[in-house]
Amino acid sequence: KEEAMVNRVISVGKPSTTTSQSESRYPDLFGQQITDGQKTNDTGTYYRDVRMVGYTANTDFVIELGDDGKNITQITARTLEYGSDGVRAAHSIRVRGSKDGKTWTTLGTAAFKTVDVKNISTATVIPKKIVDYRFIRVTVNKRSDAPFFFIDEIEVYGDVPESVAESDYVSLTYKDDKTDLDAWKALSTGNAATAEKAENVALGKKYTFENVDYACTKVCYYYDYLGPHG
Repeated sequence: KEEAMVNRVISVGKPSTTTSQSESRYPDLFGQQITDGQKTNDTGTYYRDVRMVGYTANTDFVIELGDDGKNITQITARTLEYGSDGVRAAHSIRVRGSKDGKTWTTLGTAAFKTVDVKNISTATVIPKKIVDYRFIRVTVNKRSDAPFFFIDEIEVYGDVPESVAESDYVSLTYKDDKTDLDAWKALSTGNAATAEKAENVALGKKYTFENVDYACTKVCYYYDYLGPHG
């Protein structure tokens, strides 16, 4: 009997690189936040939420799907429409795919949807047919009238066998380090239980972010400014 196929996010935990450095006050803490599976709330979101990463220029995000880049059905980017402080949803995305990371094929473009302030705006490209690519490049174009765009996740969807479990990247990353896992789970809900735990996660032995001072500043500022939640 042929196994049923389901549509799931296949980009969680996959390596990603960018052409622009994230803004120093709102950095990608671990060089992995765009594909870590940790999304903000769709409504009532604040740009200082630790799950948000800020950029001040058009930026290419390249996600390396590797052997899992099969049966790709759609690509979605999520940016914040804040409505003040120079923070607006990005303007549009362009999506390309590559077999080798060198030659790229355009899969489509899409504009970000209009939403109420403090809500997440999405842009989705659906290829004309299901495709296989080891690399996906998403160019996020900012609005000309806003200095910032804030993004929490890029999601690549694909059809996979029903038996293939959804990736829990954070739990797998910290499977042998419960202290860091508990601290990250607190942060992944936008909450820092204590500044000490925030710094513990910012040190992130299993992540690649090098400037711990900026990482802790972002997370600890959230804690100090808004106070503990949850």
